[in-house]
Amino acid sequence: MNRPTLFQNLPEKISCRNNDLSALLQSEIGRTVSILFTNNIYFQGTVSSVASHFDNNLLSVVVRSTNFPGAALSFSKVTKENGTVSYAGRIISFQHGDAYEIHQENGEYFFVKKGFYDLVNE
Repeated sequence: MNRPTLFQNLPEKISCRNNDLSALLQSEIGRTVSILFTNNIYFQGTVSSVASHFDNNLLSVVVRSTNFPGAALSFSKVTKENGTVSYAGRIISFQHGDAYEIHQENGEYFFVKKGFYDLVNE
């Protein structure tokens, strides 16, 4: 329960651009990526997994971080039958006590800081 924190110097809420995250879904495994969030916060890493299911209605990507050791960004885009799109994702390290989860507010997406055990049951 006493895991060290990885994101202690980062804000509780980080704005993200949907277009930048959506572009990740077109990445190939092994590609190096750098994503700029607000406040000049970068998430850099290597694409380790890409997936497409249900006639491309569910697209997912996982990026293993190079600048936050042990962390990975998982990001998914869900297209519903009526054509609406939603996003889900998190930045998490199984060795650390903090993480980020994507939340939507007024049509904008943010990474919101969470405790590891708020997201994962061991």
